[in-house]
Order: sequence, then C-alpha cells, then structure tokens
Amino acid sequence: MLITEKLGKVTQSSIYRKWKQGNSDAFLAHLFFSSDDPGHMNAGFYLPKTDRMKVFSVNGDVQEHADEEILKQPDAVVERLEIGSVRVDIEQAISGAAAHLQEKYPQEHLLKHFVILQSIGSPLYNLTQFTSSLHIINLRIDAATGEIISEKRFSMKEFQQK
Repeated sequence: MLITEKLGKVTQSSIYRKWKQGNSDAFLAHLFFSSDDPGHMNAGFYLPKTDRMKVFSVNGDVQEHADEEILKQPDAVVERLEIGSVRVDIEQAISGAAAHLQEKYPQEHLLKHFVILQSIGSPLYNLTQFTSSLHIINLRIDAATGEIISEKRFSMKEFQQK
C-alpha cells in the first residue's frame, strides 16, 4: 500500500529516528495528501506533552518541519492512527469517492482535493473536494471497508460564513 510505503520512508529515516529518541511518547495522528502534489505525503505525530504536532514530509527525501499548533477544539482528543487497521489504500479511497461523486453530482467538476487519514473512533479518510461551481464536498470514508460514513456538500460562501 502506498501509505505504508511512504510512512515506512519516514519512520526508517535517520532524521525521524533521531527525533523519536527524544520524543518517545509521540504517536502517529494523521497522514495528509493533496491533489496538488500526489507523490507528496505529510505524516503528523502528536506530542502529548506540548499538545503540538510534529510533521515529517516525504516526496523522495524525508524532511522535518517545526512543531505546529493543532487546529482542534480545546476539549478534543487527538487519537492514535493505527495503520494496521487500514485496509483501503489512499488510491482506492480517492477512486471510490470520485465514482460516488460522479454518480451523485454529475454536474460538478472537481478541481482539487486533499485527504487526511486520521482516527475518529476508527481510522477514516477525511476527503475534502473543491469544485468548479464553488462547492466543497466532504466525505468521510471508513479506512477498513471503503464505505462512505458521512457526506456534506456546501457552497464556499456558506463555508466563509462559519
């Protein structure tokens, strides 16, 4: 699977191993992909002591980024992403979502998307798509079965008002 291959590049890199020695309590929280650069992946590791995220990116070489603030509600819990529970690879999730959206919204033309593999109760793909009609379509896809768990469609104007 592409996700395990890319994540393996991160976790086997010397830069990650050196960082992990001083951050043994950190755990994988998400993987991020974008249609802007399909070969690129960001792996986010949650740092419980600081409530921040360490991101490593891989697109050939592995790069370490500065710790980042987390966009979450104050009482939200960051869950560990268990890659062993993921049975549907990113390509399958994206192609299944594209087929679903083509069937349900044939008038929509997808411009770009981004995907976050994360755990909210269980591993899921959180896929956000932007369309030429200025709509945002968000699908949550079960990462074990490929089943669409939830779907939301709204205009960018509505999104700006939130």
